[in-house]
Amino acid sequence: MNQHADQTILVVDDEASIRFMLEKRLARWNYRVMTAENGRKAIACIQPAPPDLVITDLYMPDGDGFELLRYILELPAVMPVIVISGQGQLEDAIQALRLGAWDYLYKPIEEASLLRMTIERALEKAQLLKENQIYRDHLEDLVAAKNAELIEKAASLEKANEALKNLLEQRGIEKKAIEQTMVANLKRYVFPYLDDLEDRKISNDTRTHLNIIRTNIEQLISPVTNGLGGAYLQFTPTEIKVADLIRQGQSTKTIAATLNTSPSTVEKHRNKIRKKLNILHSSINLHTYLNSLT
Repeated sequence: MNQHADQTILVVDDEASIRFMLEKRLARWNYRVMTAENGRKAIACIQPAPPDLVITDLYMPDGDGFELLRYILELPAVMPVIVISGQGQLEDAIQALRLGAWDYLYKPIEEASLLRMTIERALEKAQLLKENQIYRDHLEDLVAAKNAELIEKAASLEKANEALKNLLEQRGIEKKAIEQTMVANLKRYVFPYLDDLEDRKISNDTRTHLNIIRTNIEQLISPVTNGLGGAYLQFTPTEIKVADLIRQGQSTKTIAATLNTSPSTVEKHRNKIRKKLNILHSSINLHTYLNSLT
């Protein structure tokens, strides 16, 4: 069924592999797709043929996602924007939302259903807003047929309800961004060092306290870990260390010496990392890809 055949989505990202992946997936869901490699080219695409929805990265050369958001914010038309970024900075997420982004997701997106649900929810809300705008445009005709005072009160109540709904939605999105950042940072910067301590020769009392600390942290974050899209959430502590050293440009030999292991073991970790990032059989450079996520 071509249920989305009349809806167009603009994908904006400076990584050709990301654009290709999103274009292929959206086309499979029967959306029309346009692509642009930066904010300036995206604006050039929007001007003659405004899309129904925009998916954009934040950091790109020659016009970033923030510039694109500011441009769309000034447009009279309803145009949802979903930000998909690998930076993982809470400040970026909040700034994007304040500039009018409708939702914020982290790259890479392992769950296609999450992306699809976010898109469909945004398009549905946009359609409701457009219908509401048509209703307001014809409000004068309704005033002529009904009591003007009652209609004015109804319109005021509608605006108040819409404002409250938007505020609650934005608070929910900001809460999700905070949760994602918190869990990703704990997995990346705290758990590996708890593992290091547990591997050392320590007293039974110290080991008991370490276990209590780990258990308490896991209980605190367990309500929000399901469905999080941060790239580091799925890595083991050792894989997190290997990924960070690869991101820094270290060679397999250097990583093996740093972690006191063999180069063949490091290569196994590299393959596991690529598999979890869904790029195992791809020609994408792992060092470049990891740097695009952090």
